[in-house]
Amino acid sequence: MKANRKTKAQRSSSRLTSEGIARDSTQRKRTAEALRESEERYRTLIEQAADAIFVADSNGHNVDVNSSGCAMLGYTREEFLALSLFDLISSEDLATQPVHWDDLRAGNISVSKRRLKRKDGTLILVEISVKMLPDGRVQGIARDITERKHAERALRESEERFRSILDNIDDGYFEVDTAGNFTFFNPALVRMLGRPANELMGMNNRLYMTPEGGKAVFQTFNRIFRTGIPEQALNWDLVRPDGTLRSVEVSVSLIKAADGSIIGFRGTVRDITERKRAEEEIKKQLDELQRWHNATLGRETRILDLKREVNELLGQAGKPPRYPSAESQDEKEK
Repeated sequence: MKANRKTKAQRSSSRLTSEGIARDSTQRKRTAEALRESEERYRTLIEQAADAIFVADSNGHNVDVNSSGCAMLGYTREEFLALSLFDLISSEDLATQPVHWDDLRAGNISVSKRRLKRKDGTLILVEISVKMLPDGRVQGIARDITERKHAERALRESEERFRSILDNIDDGYFEVDTAGNFTFFNPALVRMLGRPANELMGMNNRLYMTPEGGKAVFQTFNRIFRTGIPEQALNWDLVRPDGTLRSVEVSVSLIKAADGSIIGFRGTVRDITERKRAEEEIKKQLDELQRWHNATLGRETRILDLKREVNELLGQAGKPPRYPSAESQDEKEK
């Protein structure tokens, strides 16, 4: 009977062993559950990402992809996983930008712009970041920048057209900050002011205007700043380095930043110096003609009166009038 009985120490050891096994089993379950939850969170994040995310093995064969990746390239998940990275990258890009596996194995992240082939054969431009995972697989994150590039190209072409127009028009164009210092101008304004472009950049309006003109500019800018209303047909005088003046007609409006804050003023400038000279010359000629007209009109009236007096004296003497035209004029006036 004594041989079949376990000692107190043996019973305690057996209980500890069972408890240890139970704790180990519980820990493994918790670890497995945490791993499962982590993988679910990872898959949720991957699936919700707007960018295409894919994973390939060390030979470049695709082993995983998210929904955005399938939608971007037009493949089902099964079709995508049947392809390799080399099936998706355009052959021209592979020739000019080969995949540098050694750099990836060294832990470097590759960021580049590549053209990927869609299922329908069209190419899209993506910005792609690739790195090697600890298990040797390759993870890539690709963002479609086709529309962004189209927008950038359209903006660049628009800016080039705008620049071409500004470079070739006869009217001046300027942009100044809120203090009135030049931040941009076109060649026509450089010609008007007679100063080199590098000297004009940053120059304040007080340095190329008369004191009265500088005061007028300040008042105009201040008024537009307060009201936000553009003003047109402003007549100012510009002072060139040799002291000569150029008369200009100016239109001014506000420049606002993306957040709506006022950052300066822009405007167009038309040189009307020759026009003003021509107008002044025409006015002088008209004034001269008016003076001659007044003088001539008065002289003809006096001559006509003298002729009438002569005719009247001759009539009193019983003789015919010497100036019948004066008599005809009398008849007309009656």
